[in-house]
Amino acid sequence: MMQGLIRQCSKFTVTCPNSCGRSIPRDMVSNHTKDECPLTIISCPHAGMGCTSKVRN
Repeated sequence: MMQGLIRQCSKFTVTCPNSCGRSIPRDMVSNHTKDECPLTIISCPHAGMGCTSKVRN
């Protein structure tokens, strides 16, 4: 029963899905990967000018 609660708890600490080494609360994974994780792959800052490269955050 306790395993089910842990899998659902939004505050339970999980490791980053990008394997950056950070442990974060489950409800913060989206924010971490979007704004903080150095291993997140994003579009080049110059994508607006036509660059199609992908870079790490």
